[in-house]
Order: sequence, then C-alpha cells, then structure tokens
Amino acid sequence: MSEADFVARISPYAFAGIREKQSGEVSRSANTEKDSAHGYVSRIIRMVCAYFDIPKDKMISKTRERSICWPRQVAAYLAYKHTNVSLKEIGIKLGGKDHTTVMHSRQAVKDMLETDEKLRSQVLEIEGLFIDSITE
Repeated sequence: MSEADFVARISPYAFAGIREKQSGEVSRSANTEKDSAHGYVSRIIRMVCAYFDIPKDKMISKTRERSICWPRQVAAYLAYKHTNVSLKEIGIKLGGKDHTTVMHSRQAVKDMLETDEKLRSQVLEIEGLFIDSITE
C-alpha cells in the first residue's frame, strides 16, 4: 500500500474518539474514552508482539536485545500516535518504562521511518492492521 493510500484510509474519524474529531467533538465520555485508549494501547502491544513473533513477557521485560527493543519502540510510537494516553502511562504498559524512554522510542522510530524503507513498511503494515481492527 502506498503512503498516499494509507493516509487516505486513516482520516481523523477512523480513530473513533481516541483523538478529537475535526469538529472538535469527542464521541465518548472522558472515562469511556480513557478506558478505550488504554485498551487500544494493549491491543497495539499485542499486535506488535504477534507481528514480530515475540512473547508479550519479553516485550515488557527490561531486555535491551535489538530483536526486542525495536518492536517495543514501534509499540510506543504507535501507542503515542494513535491514543491520548500519556507517555508515563504508555511506559507503564510497556513494563514500567520511564516516560523519557517512550519519548526516545517515539523519536527513534520517527527517524528510522525517514531512512529505512523496510522498517517503514513494517510500521505501516502494523498501523494498518491496528486501524482495521478498530474500525470494523
């Protein structure tokens, strides 16, 4: 899928109240929205684990193995991008990581997306799977 096709698919309403809609209205109450967003973070983590074929306990562990760190960074990037969950809360979901670790992960993935086509393709594929799962 090309970037243009992907961007066309993920219009603001696709996120079902996670981020504000273009009109500025949020489709759910604050508690329901927060619960949904936290559920979406968990869903993103599960999808990233499945995509990279790693167990969730490894994903949320303290290991610094590259085969685990990259998927963890992708999960942090996608969770930040597609939910309104704080950096601190995303870090907690990823095994008690500090909010600055989540900030670093987000930036590392953004930088890699600009230079590495294979990794960019992986992230876009996971992102597409996530969006499909919440818009069905």
